[in-house]
Amino acid sequence: MKIRTALRIFLYLILFLCLPVIIHGTETNSLTLKDAITRALNNNKGIAAAREKVREAEAGKIIAQAKFFPSLSLSASYTRLAEAPGMEFAFPVFGTLRLPVFDPLGNPTGDYVIAPGITGFETYTYSMGSENIYTLRTSFQYPLFTWWKISNAYKIALLNLELAKEDLKKKENELVLAVTESFLQVQLAKKGLELALESREQLSRHVKQAEDLYNAGKISRFDFLRTKVQLASINVQVLQSENALLLAKDMLKNLLDMNLESNIDVSDEIEYSTCTLSLNEAMEFALKNRPEIKAMDITVKIAEKSLAIAKAGNKPNLVLAGNYDYKNPDSSGKEQWGTDWSIILSVNIPLFQGGENIGKVKQAEAQLRQAELGLEQLIKGINTEVRNAFLQMHSSQSLLVSQQENIMEAEEALKIAESRYAAGLITNLEYLDAQIALNRAKIDYLKTLINYLIAEARLKKATGQQ
Repeated sequence: MKIRTALRIFLYLILFLCLPVIIHGTETNSLTLKDAITRALNNNKGIAAAREKVREAEAGKIIAQAKFFPSLSLSASYTRLAEAPGMEFAFPVFGTLRLPVFDPLGNPTGDYVIAPGITGFETYTYSMGSENIYTLRTSFQYPLFTWWKISNAYKIALLNLELAKEDLKKKENELVLAVTESFLQVQLAKKGLELALESREQLSRHVKQAEDLYNAGKISRFDFLRTKVQLASINVQVLQSENALLLAKDMLKNLLDMNLESNIDVSDEIEYSTCTLSLNEAMEFALKNRPEIKAMDITVKIAEKSLAIAKAGNKPNLVLAGNYDYKNPDSSGKEQWGTDWSIILSVNIPLFQGGENIGKVKQAEAQLRQAELGLEQLIKGINTEVRNAFLQMHSSQSLLVSQQENIMEAEEALKIAESRYAAGLITNLEYLDAQIALNRAKIDYLKTLINYLIAEARLKKATGQQ
């Protein structure tokens, strides 16, 4: 008895410890479309990388801006010479000389005279420095005039920053569209499953009714079996709808960077509003707001600035530079600390570079033309994209009204079929046809509604309104 009690307490303890994990594992995240878009924008790795591109471009702006200011540097050096520099001087040595005596004919007499004179030379080295040289130098350099190469480079950095921001907007718009389409597909699969379950429940009631009529001898066994076969077919449709919902949810989880094992549910409400935007208005919106067009226009401007820089490559540059030294030995060569300074104004005139600058100019001209052609091609492609989304949206919108009427008529026809079948006035096949017609009408309406909403989302993305 004690063993059973202990085992029971142990099992309760295990259940208590595992209960939070079980509850957490089965927790369902309920999402609206707005929630899904926000989560995707916050978690998507591609968006995060695009944001880092913006930060990189901001740093490039700082680098380009720094070229407007003089560069200042501080350096220190120590030099050990094998021999200190110096100058050698020769000095005469004075003493007494023993000079021979000559007769008037120039013959030596054998006598000698002692006289003062230069007896030789001594060499003396004058040191002009030290074997150890210490230098502390402050240098600056400032480009006075470079034919606007620095200002154009700074403008390119600003344009690169705008380009990165537009690329971020483009990726965000693409992600919003992908999430919207995936979210709507989940809603479509969810509604499709609900319709399949509704049809199965309705057909189950009809099978019970057919069974009662068959037992009463009012319908044939063939009609009764046909009803059961139709119910089995609906069961297959329910399974297919469940699988379609699971697949749609997995695709949405991938976009939201969620674990595939997590449970999510989407809101049942499908928001629908009629679009009043005309085709011309949509195209005008696209030309003004599409980040791709803005990005390509920025690319053209960057190519223009790059061409200006290339053309300035063979122009002279004026640079101001200077040095201030604190060193030992000093400027006079004495072994003591002293200061020295210099100012340099230099002009650099490129005379011959083997045609390199000509090639750079031609290269920049070709890049500018490529950007201009790319902009023209992009505008045509966006106009086509806007037109296709607009026509698809209005085509779906015109179908919705007629399909709503089809549902109302199919529901009325099914009610009539139920009462007439109960009275034995129609066959089972006619009743099943009425039910299938209603189910198809509801599914067609739902698909058209989702297609309309997807086309509307594509039109918003195509016009840059997302």
